[in-house]
Amino acid sequence: MGPGKALIVDDAEMNAALLAELIAAFDIPSDIAYDGKEALDFLRENKYSIVFMDHLMPVMDGMEAMAVIKKDDLAGGAPVIMITANDAVSDKNMYFEAGFSDYMKKPFSGEEIKHMLIKYNVIKDETEDEWKTFSERFKFIETEGPKRYCLQDTSLYIQLLREYAKSDILVRLERALEDEENGEVRYLLRNIKNNARLVGAIELANKAHDAEKLFDDSFGEEFLESCEVLKKAQKKIFSRLTKAAL
Repeated sequence: MGPGKALIVDDAEMNAALLAELIAAFDIPSDIAYDGKEALDFLRENKYSIVFMDHLMPVMDGMEAMAVIKKDDLAGGAPVIMITANDAVSDKNMYFEAGFSDYMKKPFSGEEIKHMLIKYNVIKDETEDEWKTFSERFKFIETEGPKRYCLQDTSLYIQLLREYAKSDILVRLERALEDEENGEVRYLLRNIKNNARLVGAIELANKAHDAEKLFDDSFGEEFLESCEVLKKAQKKIFSRLTKAAL
């Protein structure tokens, strides 16, 4: 089943044609109406997944058309998006109060159209699906944080994980513990914690935090045991990342 059809309502033929072309890039066909009255006729005869409505038009403007759409429930649940050159806060409030689902300020880009189509479930967010599939490889870490940090870019996250897996921080920590270098130990524990959080290894980050709390410029038995637990957890993460075919 396809994504359905869009209705474009705009008296400026060039604007309407451009919007139809932008929408067609997502395999969505369009009907074009050049005034609000014509739009109502289209809505009475067809079912649409989304409607883009201009404000100022002859015969019947967008606000008048919206009043009829609401009264007669002509949209059938489809979002009706105001497309306008107006950008004042009062105008935005007016459109929402009139019943428009959203608004877009002219001129707009293909990315803005895509965002609106995804927002109202007219098309699927392919990056979301890609990230979900990708995340199946890394069930041993929490990918939601990195997902936001990397802006859902899987290639960026892979690069981040590769750099993380190459780290020699464990060797440095073992050396600092042997030499009882207080400042270096504190610095390395903080880095292990922060880097683990960055890549989504939250359990490891918590273990580093626990070791940090136990460290008081001494190398007591409880602290050293905590460091052993931390090192084992870090090695396990590195091993799993390798097996995940980074």
